[in-house]
This record gives sequence, C-alpha cells and structure tokens, in this order.
Amino acid sequence: MTGLLAGIDVGGTFTDIVLVGPDGITVDKVPSSPPDFQDGFLEALRKAGADGDTGEVPDRIVHGTTITTNAIIERTGARVGFLMTEGHRDILAVGLGRRPKMYDIFFDPVEPLFLAPRRRWLEVSERIDAQGRVVSPLDEESVIAAAATLVTEHDVEAIVVVYINAHANPAHERRTGELLSQRFPDLDVTLSSEVLPRPREYRRLVTAGFDAYLKPVIRRYLDLLHRFISKTESRLLIMGSDGGAIGSAAVLTSPLMTVLSGPAAGVVGAARVASDAGFDNVVTLDIGGTSADISLVRNAIPSITASASFGDYPLNLPMIDVQAIGAGGSSIAWVDGAGGLKVGPESAGANPGPAAYARGGTNPTVTDASLVLGYLNPASFAGDLSLDPEAALDSIRKRIAQPLDIDEIRAALGIHTVVNSTMANTLRLVTLRKGHDPRDLALVAFGGAGPTHAGRLAAEVGVQTVLIPPHPGVLSALGLLLAPLQNSATASLPPGATTQDAAAVIARLDSILEEGLRKELVDPSAVERNHFALLRYVGQAHELEVPLEVTHGFDILAKARDDFHGVHHATHGHSRPSSEVEVVMVRSVHRGPSSFQGTMQVDTQTGPASATSRQACFDSAEGFCDVQIFQRSALEADNTIEGPAIIEQPDTTTIVYPGDSAYVDEHNNLVMKIQPLGSR
Repeated sequence: MTGLLAGIDVGGTFTDIVLVGPDGITVDKVPSSPPDFQDGFLEALRKAGADGDTGEVPDRIVHGTTITTNAIIERTGARVGFLMTEGHRDILAVGLGRRPKMYDIFFDPVEPLFLAPRRRWLEVSERIDAQGRVVSPLDEESVIAAAATLVTEHDVEAIVVVYINAHANPAHERRTGELLSQRFPDLDVTLSSEVLPRPREYRRLVTAGFDAYLKPVIRRYLDLLHRFISKTESRLLIMGSDGGAIGSAAVLTSPLMTVLSGPAAGVVGAARVASDAGFDNVVTLDIGGTSADISLVRNAIPSITASASFGDYPLNLPMIDVQAIGAGGSSIAWVDGAGGLKVGPESAGANPGPAAYARGGTNPTVTDASLVLGYLNPASFAGDLSLDPEAALDSIRKRIAQPLDIDEIRAALGIHTVVNSTMANTLRLVTLRKGHDPRDLALVAFGGAGPTHAGRLAAEVGVQTVLIPPHPGVLSALGLLLAPLQNSATASLPPGATTQDAAAVIARLDSILEEGLRKELVDPSAVERNHFALLRYVGQAHELEVPLEVTHGFDILAKARDDFHGVHHATHGHSRPSSEVEVVMVRSVHRGPSSFQGTMQVDTQTGPASATSRQACFDSAEGFCDVQIFQRSALEADNTIEGPAIIEQPDTTTIVYPGDSAYVDEHNNLVMKIQPLGSR
C-alpha cells in the first residue's frame, strides 16, 4: 500500500489529476486525447509521477469520464434492437408528442430515433395490464423468432426488452431475459423493468435503450484502463451522476449512471469548499473548454433530481441537477446570416483547439478573445502551454471583426459579452425555477475558465460574493476524491402495496447494495443507509420523491403519504391533502466514506503578494490600461486586492474586474466582492 489516492477527471479539452499522498497534494493538467481518452488518463498519471514507471501507483483511482456522454452526442453506441409488446411497436417514434418548434416543418424529432431504426423494433405476443395481471401469456416462440431475426438479419449487439406495464409485473420481461441468455449467451440483454421500474413506457424505453446503447462503449473503455490497472494493485472507481463513486463492475451493469460523471464531481467539490468557508447556499459555475455546468447547492447538499434528462431525452435516473450549456473556453464565436454575433455551442475542443493553440485551428474562440484582451499570459496557459497572440488576433479579425465592420478589440469584448449573457440566463433559470433569487447566493467559480468570467457574470445577475477555491481548474478531480462510495437500487411496488410489501422490497434492495459495497472493501458499520419513495396523486402523470423513515412499529408508507403533501406544496406551490396518494417506487441508497478524508488546505504560501503588470482591456471606450498581475501562490490570508487585477496560477486565471475587490480567506480560497452594475 502506497497511501496514494488519485482523482482523474477527463474533460473534452483537458484531463485533470489530483494526487493525494503522505507528502501532500499534487495537481496537474494534460490535454485530453479524443477519441482515445484513455491515453490522456494514463498521461496524467505519468506526468504526476504515479504510473508505476516514474513513481508509486495509487491505491485507489477515482475517475470522472465523459465516455458515455460523448457516445450519446456522437452517436457511436451499440447496434441495438428492441422487443416490444404486440401492438405497441411505435412507442419510440410516438414519444411524448412534443414539437418544440411548432411551425418548423423541417424540425428534427426530439425522440432518440438513432437508438435503432424501425426495422429493429419487433413485436412479441404478451400482455400485462396496469394492475400487473396477465392478460395474454408470453409466447416464447415469438420471443425466440424475433430475437433470431434481430441477431441474424440485423447483426445487433444488444437487445432491449420493453413490455407494456412491466413495471407492475416484470415476470414476462424476466422470462424473456432467461430465454435470450440461453439462446444467445454472448448478447447483451437489457430489461426495462430492471433499469427503470416506473410507469410510462416511453420514458422506460428511452432509459433502457440508452443503457444498452452504452454498455459496449463503456466496456471497451474500461477494458483499456484495466490493462494498466491490472498491472498494479490500484482499485478503480467511477464517478456516478448522483454524486457518489461506484465500482467499475456496477458501471458495466448500468453505464447510464455515468452520463454526468465529471460535472457531478465538480458540484461535490464545490459544495465541500463552500461549506468549509461558511457558504452553505451557493450556485456552482464550472466553465471548462467545451461547456459551462451550473448547479444549485442548498444547505451544503447538491440538488438531486429523480427525473433528469440529457438534452431532450428523459433518463429518469437520480442525478445531481446540473444544467449544461455549450459555453466554454473553446466555444467558437461566429457571425450568423443576419449579422449577429454568436458564441457556441460548437467547440474547437482540445484538437485543434482555439486558434491561439497554433495546432491548425482557425476559428476564434472565447480563449482567443481572453488572450487578445490581455487576460491570459501567453507564456504559461494551463500550466505549461504557450499561446500565440497573433494567431488569436488574426482569427478574430477575419471571422468576427471584418464581417461586423468593427475593430478586433470590440469584437473580443463582444465575444465575452455574448458568452457571459448566455451563462447568466442559465444561472437565473437554475436558481429562479427552484424559488431562489441568485442575489441571495454566493457563486462558486471553478474549471479552467470559471474564475476568468465569474466577476462579470456575478455582476450581471446581482451576486455579491464569488468564491474561488485554491485549485479551481482541477476542482472536479478533487471532488472525485471527496465523493462518497455509493450504490443505489430501485424497485416498483404493486398497486395497493402495504408497509409489509415496502419493507420486503427495501430489505431485498439493502441486501443487494450491501454486497456491492462489500466488494469495494467498505466496512458495513461505516455505511449510511437512506430510503426514498416516489409518490403522486392518483391520476397525476409525474411523481415526487419523499424520504422514507424505515422504522419498525409504524406505517412507513402512511408517513410518506403525509409528507408528500408538504413536498408537493414546496415544489409546485399547492397541494391537495384530501386527494388519494399512491406509491410508485422505492429507492435505497447506501453511502460509504469518501476516498479522501483529509483537509481541503492544499497550498503552501511562498511569500508576500508581489505583483507585476501588463496591459488589459475591460471597456472599449477606455481601451487598454495597466493592470497588476499577482501570483496566486504568493497571496497570504487577508491580502486584499482592488480591481482591476489579474491573479495567475497554473490551472486558471482569475480576473478582478474594475470596481470589484478580492481577499484570501483562512482556507486559502479567493473571495471576490462584486459591485452591482448600477453602482459602478
């Protein structure tokens, strides 16, 4: 045992590593390596001296991955086929009947039709009603015949079984799974009743379909990582979308749990940093190279949604509630046909990257604008990358300034204005829709570009305090080590279920989860067990989650029904205590200790806050001015900096805009005080 822990977060542009050991904490960044993201993973270990060749290997590696996210975006998942109840073949095409663009006759469907074309949707003779009663028995011959067609004629890698009302009685789906495993042992089989035991067959189909679509992708990726891991004694954990780290074996069973892996880790890390600094109610802002991820944290606990979506696709799995938009350092700026300046969602990524990277990219990006405005140090960007200011200026001149007939500086300022406005609108949406005024919250800014934009963004929405952690560029990697080891499982309840029924289901789920954590060497006495119920008023189409108090001696479902009225009122502004409440599903969550139990203090101060200077521009009318440059590692507690100022460190650059100020708190966080726009 080496005593080393590693958190490795693979993003679209950079791969970040935090290495924790007896000698302290090491942080570093390397460029990501799409599409072979495992190369960036291994390069991060090598650069940090933890790959076995240049140093000792970690005992545990917690990994945040974008591999499943990329597979959905790029549509590179498995070749999937569906088995459906006879007469219900077109569930996927019908969807929810939504038309976001009502008058666009050329709009793209919001249903994920890329999962499989209609010729791979085949019917099986069976039927169960909404109460779980068998109406028509399962025709096993039709199962074998349909599956054989999918395998021999359509060469599918995975089959998804989605029968009507399987949530109420999964017997037919389970028998189908047995038949397919016997006849086609090498085929991946996904049962919708196991992935999402909830009503509404379209949502269940989409969730199960994505789960099967991603299994071969995540299996190939983990196999590549395990070729390295198997040579060591390291244990590999993967960050889940619900804020917990899970074993790689569990990920192979349900890969959809990792679709928001990296953003979830960032929120976990930000919540911990903010709570230690005395801010329990915050909004988190993670700006990387490709996207900006915004989330609300209340009472130091990240917000969890039980009905999450990925874009237009309903996944209905518990996830940290993160709103992601295509606005990052590598987001491309462009001029539309009407002469309007746009930024994103397209990204230059890590390769070729912004024009300033001098790797063949010619499109101007947010990073190029920051460089032209003097915000970034061209000699030491992201640690040890050098930037080409002339390439950045040339790209903005040709693609933005000349088409708009303005100078390059106004164009660069315009790029910042547009991208900040986009993020501000999303920040308002994330907070206000939950009844929280952003002016009452602190903003935790991290990611490679978060501290660069946080001051302007906070001023635009009225936030008065911005908190920037000691290592904001790699906070998601640190959040991986702060995440608890966690497993969860769900099960449906039959109509009219009693407390005894619920207790039996919970006991079964607890047994499964305890075994899973035991495989990760978690002491059962250190496990926190939580249980939840999904309830709704009879006739409602949507459910709300209520904590279950699993205590002997009283009716836990009756207590949950009583609590539901309060949760409904807090969520929707009204409730109907006289209406009947039904329990749809129960969920159990077992949470073990996090990988890293130590202090968050990760910097050693090096001396007084000496400063240099360079020219930077914050306003087109005032032009460039001389701005003091501070090194973050030289700042000591209670150092106060008046804007305009620039604070540099290897993983990010912080801008203290004119009129704002900043100081270092006792935890070595940088706290910025923001002046409202009207008082500047």
